[in-house]
Amino acid sequence: MDIESLSPPAHQESRKQALLKKQRGGWRAIKYIIANESFEKLASMSLIGNLSVYLTTKYNLGGVFLVNIINIWFGSCNFLSIPGAFVSDAYLGRFWTLLLGSIASFLVNLPSHFFISSRHVSRRVKAR
Repeated sequence: MDIESLSPPAHQESRKQALLKKQRGGWRAIKYIIANESFEKLASMSLIGNLSVYLTTKYNLGGVFLVNIINIWFGSCNFLSIPGAFVSDAYLGRFWTLLLGSIASFLVNLPSHFFISSRHVSRRVKAR
């Protein structure tokens, strides 16, 4: 038996070496991570103002009760990322986590979209 026939072809070895040399992430990915975190915090902090105005005007809440509701909301949002990261890393993986999160977000937002749209259309019809 020939030793040359047992060794992989040269083009396969060079391809493996090229894949090993190619690095992913690291400092090249940091700009995307910083941008993602910055925009997430911007949206989160913007929600505080909108939520407090909404609860004050629509539900006539104010004072300590309003602050408690907002603190509970944001505390639970920030804390639930830890168990979510554990489940994603240990059991689901990145793809399934993103897929299931996107489907859940779509299913939660879909009824509210139709409810708001139908209310908005009915107001326009009544105004005419």
